[in-house]
Amino acid sequence: MGIFEQPKTSVIIPVYNTEKYLSSCLESVLAQTQREIEVILVDDGSTDGSLAIELSYAERDPRVRVIQQPNLRQGTARNRGLAEASGKYVYFMDSDDLIVPELFETCYTACEEDELDFITFDTAGFVDDPSVIRSELFSEIRERSHAVTTEIVDAPTFWMSAFHDGYLIPLCWLEYFRRSFLLEHDLRFAEQIYFEDNDWIARVFMEAKRIRYLPEKLHRYRERPGSNVHSGFSHVLADSCFDVHEILLDLMRVNLDDPTRARIIQDVSNLKDARFREFSVLEPTDELISRVRSFSETTISRLNESDENDLLKTLDFHALSSLAEGTEHWSREPLVPLTEELIAEVLFSRLPSEEDAHRLGIFGVGMACTRFMEHFDPGSRELFFLETKCEPGRMAFGKPVYPIDEAANLNLDAIIITSAKFAESMKEAVASHLGTEIPVYVLPHAVLFT
Repeated sequence: MGIFEQPKTSVIIPVYNTEKYLSSCLESVLAQTQREIEVILVDDGSTDGSLAIELSYAERDPRVRVIQQPNLRQGTARNRGLAEASGKYVYFMDSDDLIVPELFETCYTACEEDELDFITFDTAGFVDDPSVIRSELFSEIRERSHAVTTEIVDAPTFWMSAFHDGYLIPLCWLEYFRRSFLLEHDLRFAEQIYFEDNDWIARVFMEAKRIRYLPEKLHRYRERPGSNVHSGFSHVLADSCFDVHEILLDLMRVNLDDPTRARIIQDVSNLKDARFREFSVLEPTDELISRVRSFSETTISRLNESDENDLLKTLDFHALSSLAEGTEHWSREPLVPLTEELIAEVLFSRLPSEEDAHRLGIFGVGMACTRFMEHFDPGSRELFFLETKCEPGRMAFGKPVYPIDEAANLNLDAIIITSAKFAESMKEAVASHLGTEIPVYVLPHAVLFT
């Protein structure tokens, strides 16, 4: 356990080729007002002078330990550090960032007093190089202090509030964890891939029972060329997108019966799918085309399986739609027919047949409905457009729009909700005015219908 019977905080820092920034990072850690810490540096096969810097700090300060491994990426390095940690609390830090001197003491005190699984806080971005284009990501984090609860809540409640109001960006270095919580729930990172914290952060927020938000900027994010935020998308990153999608599908499969957990997984998956749209900047190499084709065919096959769960289909559908957008302008011959028409065909195969639902309610007449109607062939169905509230005489697609509280008079056979964003409140409105027996279908929140 080093020089303390048990350190109060173990800070785990994966290091890979950050010699230019590593010393300032470590100085900010060793300047903490909480002295009872251990610093675990996991060198991930650095090829620059990083290892020499790490060893020099370990020689000067007995609180610093260096672990060496080949380049296995950040998830493996964090897991190795967690396995070696002995502190009561754990903090994961990137080797090019800084922390304010009071971070550990402030978080430790709050976690002890309130018996928290973890506490989350804010960051502020900074640049050394004025030529770096600042990221909007960190201004969004900085401005959340007025909008996020500081009460002790369970993590799913915090997620559903902060994430859906746009004030939660899930990053592991914005949390300070009780180590026993991480070990109890086996919260290890995915290994040897990028975006290793996608499913990890979902599992963290699904499991924690007591967390609190501290509206203080205790972290400093260095915005620099070559960092994940500023280095741009690459073929290596693209390859990990497919792996993360399958990991999130597996996580969803074991949480299908819990709507809150399923929603957290879906939110994280949607964040991941934004990366599929970044495929537009890549040169379509033979290897990447092969991976896209294989993923597309597998996903389409799953979407066409009648017994596949709708939540799993929603994840697949959103990923496929995002990938379609990201690859539609590639100059090479089309991969598979990832067109709006194909995606629409797959989606519409899930809707009720004309025989089962002749009188069909379309709930929500915004942009998503417009895109839906561009592809939907109602056949002999009668369509009735609905809104939560609407002015008398309103029309959509040449037909009157009815408020949902009048829908009981329309003798509808089924309802399609076109807005995934407001689907939960819209389903509640349907249940309130039409009961729970009427079939309700929700269009996935995908590029086709947004």
